[in-house]
Amino acid sequence: MIEGTVRRRLKRLMDEGFIKIVALVDPRPMGYKSEALIGIQAEPQMIDEVAEAIAELNEVSWLVVTTGGYDIFAWVAVASSEELGSFLSRKSALLPA
Repeated sequence: MIEGTVRRRLKRLMDEGFIKIVALVDPRPMGYKSEALIGIQAEPQMIDEVAEAIAELNEVSWLVVTTGGYDIFAWVAVASSEELGSFLSRKSALLPA
């Protein structure tokens, strides 16, 4: 009985556009063993430009512009922790100042 109620509520929420189901790729089977959520601060006038530059990087799975202590969050997947360190040092130098 509960399963039917939950199914109906979920369908209604989806039909009304409150819930959207999306697929996320699991990077581990593709050889990406290290993942990180990176918080980024940018000058207010540069947030969009920085976010666009970060979104273009192959290692970035998803990105969001937000408010609070960080302006941008990026989810990064790489092959190893060493590669993550390299990503943080090399790629961050390529971003707009």
